[in-house]
Amino acid sequence: MIKRLPYLFLLTLVWLMCPLLASAQFNIDFGYVAPGTGVQKCQSLQLNESVAYPYFFSGSTSFNYFSVQWPTSLPAGPTAETTVCASFFAVPTESGGQGGGLSAAYESATDAMTSINVNFSAIIGTAPTPFLGAVNPKYIVVGVEYAPPGADSSVSYTQDTSFGNNSTSSSSFTTAYTATQTLSGKAGLFGWLSGKATTTQSETYQQETSSSTTIAVTQTISNKNSLNGALDPVNGVNHNYDLIYVWLNPVATYTLTTNVSGAPTSVTFSGFGYDLTDPTQPNDLDVEAIPLGCINGYFTATGNTAWETTCSTTIASRYARTWALTNTDGTGPGLNATDLANIADADPFNTPGYVPTLPIGSYTTTDGRFMECDNPECSLGINFIPGSSDTYSQGYSTTTTITNSYTTTTSYSIAQTLTSQAFWGSFTLALENQYKVTWTYGTSTQVTETSGQVAGFTIVGPPAGYSGPGTFTILQDNYWGTFAFYSY
Repeated sequence: MIKRLPYLFLLTLVWLMCPLLASAQFNIDFGYVAPGTGVQKCQSLQLNESVAYPYFFSGSTSFNYFSVQWPTSLPAGPTAETTVCASFFAVPTESGGQGGGLSAAYESATDAMTSINVNFSAIIGTAPTPFLGAVNPKYIVVGVEYAPPGADSSVSYTQDTSFGNNSTSSSSFTTAYTATQTLSGKAGLFGWLSGKATTTQSETYQQETSSSTTIAVTQTISNKNSLNGALDPVNGVNHNYDLIYVWLNPVATYTLTTNVSGAPTSVTFSGFGYDLTDPTQPNDLDVEAIPLGCINGYFTATGNTAWETTCSTTIASRYARTWALTNTDGTGPGLNATDLANIADADPFNTPGYVPTLPIGSYTTTDGRFMECDNPECSLGINFIPGSSDTYSQGYSTTTTITNSYTTTTSYSIAQTLTSQAFWGSFTLALENQYKVTWTYGTSTQVTETSGQVAGFTIVGPPAGYSGPGTFTILQDNYWGTFAFYSY
């Protein structure tokens, strides 16, 4: 007696006996679909079939609220492309995420077989509207200026010099959320009041796109920064007089996209603003420069009472930020010892024994922080000998992008409005630490690669009897767009 072979076995046997080629995989996301409505999407795909004969439709699976308009035939050849159109209907009694798939089989005249698989996903419901919110970090570092050798020497960054920073807060957020930025090109910085943007615009700083996640804050042509040096009889340069520029009234704006339950799905950094509540600079950025020696205790240790008094005044008044709100973690608005230590680290010379090492044959230091001159628009070094007085016009070199970076983690506050409370509820869900925002500073083409930018140095030699270095290499800081002086 002849036994019947199982149907599944026979179907498998047919497929094994016929030339079986790779199937085409379509993935269609309908996004949000309102209940009781339908939507159609089409997608094209190269089939990558190695044979040169066409296939004809032979059958398909079905789904109750998802359908596909299957091609009646598939074109021939390895570069052939086909288009599939799929429709999804949002059943009124359903809600939330939906998904599934359909497939269709195709057979050629020579019994070769292939298939098309179409997977779909959709969310039944009304898409949440992205909303804008703002947080107020305690501070942002916007620059470091390095003291030149000699008490009578000076450096200046003015006119079209892009003194500034390049920063991102993307590392503040968990990897479950997409963190990007949306600023395009250059834009102004506007004041914020009571959680809302105003039309008041900064006259001293601007912001500009640097990458998909970073924004550079740079000074405008009307702003000027300058710094005098201090004589070190042994080393020539005293980095305790380096100035670190701290922005005390920053506002960071974000756009959140959430799902139907209010949980964030993406976080977009929309750019900076500044808090108009600050009475020190009521219509602009409040940027206060502090010498490195104020933070690390150098002026106190050396008995420099004049600078010590200035440091105490700055830290006690400006850095107290008494006008600002209490932070979301319950701490006060003023900068504390941890904040000051982090600020000091913006200057690499705060690290004892730091050496900006230049490998043989390279213009960039091993840590990527500095570059020496690599073009005719800048000088490799300066002379510093008794009786000398020279003026230098220093252009910029092309920055090499590096992975090293400088980071600060700060508390933040939020102006309490109904909108900001809703924003904060979703914003904190996306943060690694719901009470902290981490800012990462790195190399910036906006700070260092604009043709024609120059900085000015006036180098006045030391008094007679000076026994320190007589020449210094000029090093461009790839983070801040300023120049340091180092004797090798």
